[in-house]
Amino acid sequence: MRSLLILALALTPAFSATIVEYNGVNTSTDSIFVGQSITTPTGGPWTNLTFNLYDINDVPSANGTLYLLTQAYTGTPAALTNATPGYLASTATINGGIWSFAPGVSINSSTQYFFYTDGLNNILRANTTGTYPDGIAYYSLAANQNFVTDATSDTLFNLSGTPGATGVPEPTTALIVAAGLAALALVRRPARR
Repeated sequence: MRSLLILALALTPAFSATIVEYNGVNTSTDSIFVGQSITTPTGGPWTNLTFNLYDINDVPSANGTLYLLTQAYTGTPAALTNATPGYLASTATINGGIWSFAPGVSINSSTQYFFYTDGLNNILRANTTGTYPDGIAYYSLAANQNFVTDATSDTLFNLSGTPGATGVPEPTTALIVAAGLAALALVRRPARR
């Protein structure tokens, strides 16, 4: 019985948690094409990735396609494609101001990644007195202008995901397996006399 319970718990997926977030102070607002590098902490890999910027009202904001790269990009927002050097994944899926990548997209621990948008975003930035450590902000003012490094501020953002190995079962699958194991445990339980 105990081994069935342990198996059911092992098959239950982990819930999404913040991987890296920056909520700096002394913010300004800008309407720009955004780039932001991050360095992941230990504890990965992560799947079921979501990413968002924050708008002037400090709520999640996302516009356009978001590209996840393994290296810095200094081309134009309009030229971002799956052929961009360092391309890992992209998403145009937006719910509640948050981009969601396909469940199989995975990032590793202690690794630098770069996020770039091909859509104009009205976002909050924080000045250099509180910049996100291990991160570099990039911006472009127009779709046909190259991204440049922003030496004075960082973008306010949140990157979340599910920790653990890739291939984490979908919640519905895990619940069905757990319910089946619980039913099996009840059937196999000897009757009391």
